[in-house]
Amino acid sequence: MAEETSKRDVNRITVSLGVTDDTDKDVTQLRVDSTSKRLLVDSLTEPQGYASVYAGSITVSTPGTAVQFETKSCERVYIQAHEQNNDAIVIGDASVMATYVGRLGLVLYPTQGQWFNVSNMNLLYADCVQDSARAHFISLN
Repeated sequence: MAEETSKRDVNRITVSLGVTDDTDKDVTQLRVDSTSKRLLVDSLTEPQGYASVYAGSITVSTPGTAVQFETKSCERVYIQAHEQNNDAIVIGDASVMATYVGRLGLVLYPTQGQWFNVSNMNLLYADCVQDSARAHFISLN
């Protein structure tokens, strides 16, 4: 095991140390970016992909009537308002409301989209301002 005493660097500034997570348990100096003040990390970890992709759409026929997305487990869902909608579609929880006064939820105008990190799509609801608004989604799991 390496010596675990914190020493000063060449500029006589006290440094922070970390111990490696391997069998050697080496002590290494931690570095911080001088601009952002964030810890600099050198990582060999590769991003993991998703096991499945599921796509579909939802239609809200009547304004003021929230429509629940289907039951489908996921990690992330991208929802995009259909390009031919005449007005906004609003995404939120069961209390979503698209009316101009008292609006609750995230507003998506035609072609706008947003990622949602949810464990199941049925946690999301949609409401619309005008009849028959649609949204398309891609669910990643």
